[in-house]
Amino acid sequence: MWSRNSYAPFRISFAGGGTDVPPYVERSGGVVVNATIDRGVTTRFASDGLPLEISSRDLLESHTFGIRVGRKSGVMDRLVSLMQENKVTTGKISINSDVPPGSGLGSSSALTISMLQILDSIKGNKDVSADDIAARALEIERNFLHIALGKQDPYAIASAGFKKVEFGVDGGVKYSFLKNEEFVSDLERRCLLVYTGKTRESSRLLRRQMELSGKGEARVIESLNSIRKIAESIYRAAENGDMEEFCELVNEGWALKRNLGEGITNDRVEGIISVAMKNGSRAARLLGGGAQGFILLIAGDSRISELQRRMMSVSKFVIRVSLRDQKRFLEIGK
Repeated sequence: MWSRNSYAPFRISFAGGGTDVPPYVERSGGVVVNATIDRGVTTRFASDGLPLEISSRDLLESHTFGIRVGRKSGVMDRLVSLMQENKVTTGKISINSDVPPGSGLGSSSALTISMLQILDSIKGNKDVSADDIAARALEIERNFLHIALGKQDPYAIASAGFKKVEFGVDGGVKYSFLKNEEFVSDLERRCLLVYTGKTRESSRLLRRQMELSGKGEARVIESLNSIRKIAESIYRAAENGDMEEFCELVNEGWALKRNLGEGITNDRVEGIISVAMKNGSRAARLLGGGAQGFILLIAGDSRISELQRRMMSVSKFVIRVSLRDQKRFLEIGK
C-alpha cells in the first residue's frame, strides 16, 4: 500500500470581494487583496486495491464508487465522479478541514485544489504552476461541482501569500506580492476570526449579484466600482505600512459590501461586529459571500488578547491566525 498527502490553505479577504464575480469581472476587471492563513484542508489518499472510498470527517459522510444509497447527489458524489473520470477507481481518500465548510474562507477551492494535488501526484504530473491548478479548480467548481463563485478563491489559495490580485477583462491574472514584511507581521498579531455559529451556502447570494450586475443594476455596479477602488487603496496602505488607513478601508469595504444585495448581513453578524468595535477592534468585516461564517477582526495595538477574551462571550470559536507565506501550496508526502 502506498499513500499521498496534500494540503491547501484557506484565505482571508481584506478587500475587493465581488469584483471577481462575473459578469462584472469580464466587463470591468476585478481587484482583490487577500492572504492565505495557517488553517486549511488536508486530503489523504491510500491505495488499497478496493473500490474508491471518499470520506469527510467534517460532513460525516462517506461515498464509494459504484454504490448508491438513495441520497441526493452532492459534492461528495461529484468528487467520486471526478476521480472516476480521471481513472482513479480504487483506494481511500479522507478529507479533513480545519474549519466547517461554507465558512467564508474559500473552503471549496481549498478542497478542490487539494484533490487536484492528489490527482497530479497519482498521475505523476510535476511542476504544475499555481495558475494552472487555479484555473482547473475554478472550472471544476463551476461546471462539475456546480458551485457559484468568483475567481478570487482558487487563485488566492494556489498562489499563497499576502497579495493583490488583478483579474483582467481579457482573462489575464496579475499578482503583486506585498514586500512589507513588518506590516504583515504587525497585521497577523492583530487578526482574529470569530465564528457566527453557522455556515452558509453562498452560491445563492452570488447568483443574485451576477443577475443584478448582468442587468446593469446601478446600485450594484456603483458599489462594485467603489469596492475595486478600495482594494487598490488598501494595498497601497499595506505597502506604506499605514495600519490606521488599512483598518479604515476594511470598514469602508464592508459598508459597501452590504449594499450588494439582501441577505449579506443579519442581526447576528451586526451584533458581533458591534461588540467587537466597542472592545478593541479597529476593523471588522464578514468574510465570504455573506450571511454566515467567519467575521474578520483587526485588533487595536496590543489589544488582541483582551479582544479575544471578550469575543469568546459571544462565540464558541474565536481564533488567532497567522498569515503564512506558503511559497508552494503543494505539500505532497509519501
